[in-house]
Order: sequence, then structure tokens, then C-alpha cells
Amino acid sequence: MQFQKLKYIVPLCLLTLSVGCQSTSSTPTIHETPIASTNQATSTPSPTPTPTPTPTPAPPLTLKATAILEAPSFQEGTPVFTHGALEVNGIHIIDKNSEVFQLRGVSTHGIQWYSQYTTEETFKTLRDDWQINAIRLALYADTESRYPENQEAYTTILENAITAATNLGLYVIVDWHILADGDPLLHQEDASTFFDYFATKYQNYPNLIFELCNEPNGGKVSWDESIKPYADTLLKVIRKNSPNTLVIVGTPKWCQSPLSVVRNRIDDPQVVYAFHFYANSHKDPLRETLENAIVKYE
Repeated sequence: MQFQKLKYIVPLCLLTLSVGCQSTSSTPTIHETPIASTNQATSTPSPTPTPTPTPTPAPPLTLKATAILEAPSFQEGTPVFTHGALEVNGIHIIDKNSEVFQLRGVSTHGIQWYSQYTTEETFKTLRDDWQINAIRLALYADTESRYPENQEAYTTILENAITAATNLGLYVIVDWHILADGDPLLHQEDASTFFDYFATKYQNYPNLIFELCNEPNGGKVSWDESIKPYADTLLKVIRKNSPNTLVIVGTPKWCQSPLSVVRNRIDDPQVVYAFHFYANSHKDPLRETLENAIVKYE
């Protein structure tokens, strides 16, 4: 298996939605009334505190594939027409011609918020001018993204983007994009529903690639206890209908700890592991970590 270098262009800004904000109450104005000669004391009433609202639990995903799409046709000369379905061979990804292949592309930001950049026109410019062969569609799945509350609308945006990229013969990485929540196990049930839907409906699409969890993170989020069990569970769901689809699995510490994978590998021949390298801040030590992991993996 190969630690592929996917050349992503990812904006560094994050959009945070304000959820369940508590409104504060103002102190009521006390009007004093003159009292005639009396020894009775008056007291100022205390303001009634505003109760903290109880957060409403997010509804579960209810996606269910009701149809299986036919295999798409690809225009001659496009990346998928030329290279076909991809597979893992040792530490490499190879194409239909058994030649080593590298995915080169860009990643969107959250398509919930920036769907205007997921058009066929945009993808065509990236393919023809930037020479990309893959597009990564990042669907933010953490709590603040509010995907479950808007699942119909956001899934439609994702599927329209898949269609646009497929029409251009591009590989498409469907990215279950966790970040703020850190631990993929927090949304495992929804992730299972999500990937069951796409693995069923798009099982005939040779250009689709599934990414199970972007950048797992957090002090208690480990490969052995969180990420691998999560991936093993989802792979069972995916392999029921998409036995040969390439699957990307994130690694600990924002995809910067590949050595943990070497000691406890996933038993699936079509899995590759993510390693995120940011050239502005990640230098030789992290590069050496990757090189060391590759050597030990062979």
C-alpha cells in the first residue's frame, strides 16, 4: 500500500456556526414608590434567571439508496477513461494498465457552505488548466456542520458535484470530513448510513473513492482504540456493495502519525492511508516520519 501525496489546496479558514446560543436577560427596572410615615422596610426583588436551553439532539441520517446507477461512460482522453479503476499493489496505487498512478487534485472546503465552487465549469478549469485528475468533495460531518439537520439538501449538493466531476472523467474522493469533533467514533452510526448509501447507489462508478475520516485528532483518539475499529466497521458496510472501491483511512494527530498503522494494519487490500503535509509549517522531521513508515510498511 502506498502513502499517496494528494496535492490538496485547502483553505485555512474554518466557518464556525453558532449553535444553541443562550440569550441573557436584563435586570428589571425597579420603580420606587414613596411611602408615608411607616417603619415597614422595602426589599428589591431579585431577577428571575433565564434557564439554559437544552440542546436538541441531531436527528439520525436516514439516507437509503432506492436505485443503483448504471456505470457512466467517460470521454476519450479524460483521466478515468485513460486509467480506469484504481487498485492497490504493494505500496503503490496502480491503474487498469498496471502502471503506478498518482492522484493529483484539489480539495473543496465544506460543500455545505461553498457549493458555488462545485460546478462542472469550475472542475473543467481545474482539469484543463491545472491538470488535476481528482477532486476531493469535503462534506463536513461534525456536530457544528449540521449535516443531519440538512441531510437532503447537502446530499443533493454532494451528488450534483459527483455528477459534474464524473462528466469530466475525474476521480472523485467522497470525504466524510470530521475535524472539530476529533473522534470518528462519535458519528459512526451516521457514517455507516452515509457510506452504505453511496457504496450501494454508486457501486458501478469506477472513479469514486471513499475517505472515511478526515484528520482524526485529540489526545484520546488513537489508531488502535478509535480509528481502526471505526474503519473496520465501515469497511464491512462498504464492501457489501462496493468490494473493489479504493478507500482512504485517516491516521492519528490530524493524519500525521502513520507509524501507528504499520503496527496494526487494516485487513483490506484496497485501503490506503492519509498523510497530511503542510509545507508552510511541516518540515524535515515530519517528512522523515512518513519515509520511515513507508520503509517499515514494505
